[in-house]
Amino acid sequence: MHRSPRLIAELVELTRPLGWTLRDLARELKVSEISLQQYRSGRRPLSLSTIATIVERFGMYREIKDLTWQYLRSYHQLSAEKRVTVSAALPPTASRALTHYVEHFAEETIRGGRGLFLVADGAPPLTASVAHLRAAFGEAGIEIAVLRADVTPSATELRAAVSAPLLIVERIDFVSALVSDIVRRRADVLKPLVVTSLDAPQRLSDDYLRRIFLSVTRLIDLREAAAHATPKPGVPDVVPVPSSSAHTDAVD
Repeated sequence: MHRSPRLIAELVELTRPLGWTLRDLARELKVSEISLQQYRSGRRPLSLSTIATIVERFGMYREIKDLTWQYLRSYHQLSAEKRVTVSAALPPTASRALTHYVEHFAEETIRGGRGLFLVADGAPPLTASVAHLRAAFGEAGIEIAVLRADVTPSATELRAAVSAPLLIVERIDFVSALVSDIVRRRADVLKPLVVTSLDAPQRLSDDYLRRIFLSVTRLIDLREAAAHATPKPGVPDVVPVPSSSAHTDAVD
């Protein structure tokens, strides 16, 4: 049982003077009336898509905006490191960075769809990273889609890749034209992406994709993370990003 969120109660009070019924509000939020009643009673947590719709439709109201953040902080925190087995191929600093992304994914989605660009010298750390993300997002109950950049997706995979809250593309350095188009479509509507590669984003041959990744993804360099896997006493363990890199975050 989830505590009944003030957010839904406030939405009901906000729209009542307009003559809206629960059915009207449910239609505006693109959910069924039954789902809205479950949200209101606390029997069911809000989905990320519903939260995004609330922000898009009612985010101009300060109270709704504040209650949305309160809800995100209360209901979408995840201690993934304690519940997800970490592969030995994944440096501890990298696993913590990935876990942090999962924990704050709802906020990232609301704030512009920022993603991750994972780079390594070989396939094992990248494979381990994807497995870690799949497990952590599964634990959080968040739907994701995963594609190989060089494999033509089926019709079902294509639909999932476009609509899922998060798309993971493995080995973007071998991207096909179709998968490249999917990446562009998601970037155009600010839907988050995680990509893996053996090349840094600056070295990608596609100019448009390179600009996408440099602007809307955060670089996690598993090569540097592995080199610093045993931190010195008193030195905080973070995933280092080479200072010479031009890769910057689009949103803080």
